[in-house]
Amino acid sequence: QELVRVAAQTEPYDVFICFKDTYDGTNKRTPDSYAAQEIYMFLTEKGYRVFFSRITLKEEHLGQEWEPYIYAALNTARVMLVVGTSKEHFNSPWVKNEWNRFRAIRRKDPTKVLLACYQDMDGRDIPEELQVLETHNIKDSDGGFYSNLNYIVSRECRRQKKLISAGTQATADNYVTRAYQALEDKDFKKADQLL
Repeated sequence: QELVRVAAQTEPYDVFICFKDTYDGTNKRTPDSYAAQEIYMFLTEKGYRVFFSRITLKEEHLGQEWEPYIYAALNTARVMLVVGTSKEHFNSPWVKNEWNRFRAIRRKDPTKVLLACYQDMDGRDIPEELQVLETHNIKDSDGGFYSNLNYIVSRECRRQKKLISAGTQATADNYVTRAYQALEDKDFKKADQLL
């Protein structure tokens, strides 16, 4: 119940960044965490709503149960970025849990986008489940990672707005049709309520 309540009250996210934050048994941050934070800063400066656990959970929801917020973010985000610097980090239990959950959501809603973003490793070491999707080298030789990322995220956000707009228009058209039917039936009170 708490998961559903929080999900219903959470403003949708544009992007969910999935990454291994610290080395096991320590508080030392991974290179993945630093790379993910740079991506977070870039996207938030562009005006996107981004779920980045290091900030979103630890600053906005400190002292609260985190799973409902993670659940809400996974379900509302249009794009997931899985950021990694090693095969082990891509496959670490919590990281794999998040990207597998998002893959399950994508099976129901194939319009969602899942990208693997890697650096300082061979792209062929990305888990097979993610290799079939788009993969991007954060430190690509052309330096085009951030412009490509901005293009993909803006495209997906525009697409979502069009879907929402089309759904809103379909709902409005439905109300107008029902109102005309009520007028034909001389049910003026119902027609007035619908319009």
